[in-house]
Amino acid sequence: MSEVRFAVQSLAEDAELCWRDLQRRGLERNIAELAVLGYTVVTPEQVAGGEDVTIARDELIALAKAAGAESTDFTTYEEGLSFELYHLVKQGRVFERWLLNPTILALGRYLLGSRMILNNSLGYVKAKTDKYLAVHSDSLMVPDPLPEYLHLVNFTIALTDYTLEGGCIGIVPGSHRLRRHPSAAEERLYAAMKPIECPAGSVIVIPGNTWHGAFPKSNSGLRVTLVQAYSRQYFTPSVTHRIDEEIINRNPPEFAQLLGRKLFTNFDEKGLNLDNFAHAYMSQKSHYA
Repeated sequence: MSEVRFAVQSLAEDAELCWRDLQRRGLERNIAELAVLGYTVVTPEQVAGGEDVTIARDELIALAKAAGAESTDFTTYEEGLSFELYHLVKQGRVFERWLLNPTILALGRYLLGSRMILNNSLGYVKAKTDKYLAVHSDSLMVPDPLPEYLHLVNFTIALTDYTLEGGCIGIVPGSHRLRRHPSAAEERLYAAMKPIECPAGSVIVIPGNTWHGAFPKSNSGLRVTLVQAYSRQYFTPSVTHRIDEEIINRNPPEFAQLLGRKLFTNFDEKGLNLDNFAHAYMSQKSHYA
C-alpha cells in the first residue's frame, strides 16, 4: 500500500510542477492547440531565442555552402528538396544552446516526460523549388495503429520568416487523431495541408502522430530551419549520442541527460548502471517523469 501511495503522490506532485512551469511560460493555449489541432506555433517572444536566431541561421547557411550546397541548388538526396545538415548539436555552441532552450524543454517534458532524450538534430536550407515535401508523420518505424501517447516530438525552429511563398511547412490539422501513417495516396493530399506562416524565431511543435509536409518555394532567398526532435528514453535515436566529452562538460547536467548519459541501456559485460536503472524504474510511477 505504501508503494501505491508513493506512486499516486509522485504523480500529483509531478503534474503540479509541470503545470506551473507551463503557466509561468504562458503556454496554456499551446497545449490546448496540441490536444485539439495536433500542433502549435510558439511565438518568438515565448521562445526568447534572441540573437541565437540569426547566429544559427548564418551558421547553417555557412555549413551548407561549405558542404557544396550551392553546386546542387541547395538539394541533398532528392532534387527540389532542401539541403539537409546532420548532427548539428556537435557543430557549434549556438546549437548546444538551442538544445537547452527552456520553452522547448518545458513543452518537451510535458509531452514526453522529464527523461526524454535527443532523437535528431537537423538543419534545412531551402532554395526556390516547385516541389512539395510529401505528407508524412515522424513516427518512423512505428506500426499502425499509432498509440495515443507520443514516442517523439519535432520542434521546428524557424530561423527565417515562414511564408507560403517561402515554402513553409504545411500541417493537416487533427490528423493526429487518426493514429496512423498516411497511405500512398494520402501522401499527395497537399490541399489538406494548412500553411504554417510565422516570423523568424518561432517554433512549430509537431508531435510524431501529426501529418505534415511542405509547400513549394516560389520566392527568392533561402528558407532556413533548425529541427530538434526529442523522444522517450526507450525510442532509438536517429542521431548518434557519441559526442566529445568537452561538449558534455561545458554544459549543464540536463545536456548530458538529453545525450543519453542517464540511460541504463546499451551496457556491456560490466553490467548496467544501477543508479540509472533505479531512476528509469521509478519513472514508471509518473506520467510526467
